[in-house]
Amino acid sequence: GLMAAANEGAIEGVKKNPRAWSHGVCIEQINRVEEPNEFLKRAYRHGLIFTRLHEFVRLGHFGAFILAESGGYGTDLEKALIHQLLQFEQLHVPLIGIGEMWRERAEWEKKWITDSGCANPQDLDLMICVPRAMDAVPIVVEANERFKQRRAAG
Repeated sequence: GLMAAANEGAIEGVKKNPRAWSHGVCIEQINRVEEPNEFLKRAYRHGLIFTRLHEFVRLGHFGAFILAESGGYGTDLEKALIHQLLQFEQLHVPLIGIGEMWRERAEWEKKWITDSGCANPQDLDLMICVPRAMDAVPIVVEANERFKQRRAAG
């Protein structure tokens, strides 16, 4: 539902910008195949979680943004990977946590990770927490403008 809605919105954006893409990075499981939703321009299929994560980061590395919506262990794993890549300056995109889950997660990270000395306090600032998806829009627009400027500069 959520991913299909995001992909449908991206396809709507193609009307304004034919270069817009809607990607799906799917994991094929042993007993079940996750069918890509109908709004994808391109679906990447992976049999392993590790290769899916690599593809996820590879696609996001080129100026896309990462939105972390509430979810399960997979979403948490993606968030942790992106957070660490930002921490080591190997990725330069906004990491936006939408909703209460991510605000509480940031509090947990402060208590158990930064306050215990396992990371620097400023590493908490690498994830921007917002209460609603609409609150992420200005962050995404600004990140897109920076990406376009970097691309134009060559």
